[in-house]
Amino acid sequence: MKAACKFGCCTREVAALPDGGWSLTDKGWVLDIRRQEHVRRERAAELARIDQMHAAIYRACAACGQLAIRLDTFGLCSKTTEVHNVRRGGLTFAQKARSR
Repeated sequence: MKAACKFGCCTREVAALPDGGWSLTDKGWVLDIRRQEHVRRERAAELARIDQMHAAIYRACAACGQLAIRLDTFGLCSKTTEVHNVRRGGLTFAQKARSR
């Protein structure tokens, strides 16, 4: 049996379902059981693509590995945990003034 989708999970019959396998019931929109694996794989592939894009754009914190838009001069994110403070050499930063 040859797969009809790029993930190899759907037969031609399942790939040809109207509205991509979605149907309206008295409980709302429902996805055909035969199409659920395809939707799961498609979503996982899209989320992996987004994660790769973020990894290419944002830099990782040297202490915790969290992706951050901006890192400080020590290569750390804005967290103030003990590990981060030790990596900063014990420097403490003044609290920002509140603005109204």
